[in-house]
Amino acid sequence: MVEFAPKVEIQSAGGTYYTAPAGAAIPAKNSQVRQGMLESSNVNPVTSVVEMITAEREVETMRRVLTMFSTELDKTAAQDLPRVS
Repeated sequence: MVEFAPKVEIQSAGGTYYTAPAGAAIPAKNSQVRQGMLESSNVNPVTSVVEMITAEREVETMRRVLTMFSTELDKTAAQDLPRVS
């Protein structure tokens, strides 16, 4: 088992294989492999859903603002521009 420094670029070699630059692997001293254990996620699902809902609301607000600007520009183009000439 080996570890890599945080800035080492590990590249996918296809499937579940990865490659690293020669000499980048350091023997693992603090890592363990435990049989029958499941890897846990580093994401809190409740927080993620709340953040997604917040982002969706912000996108919807921006969509409404852009629609309003577009409507005003269309109105200006249809009513005010013909009077200029």
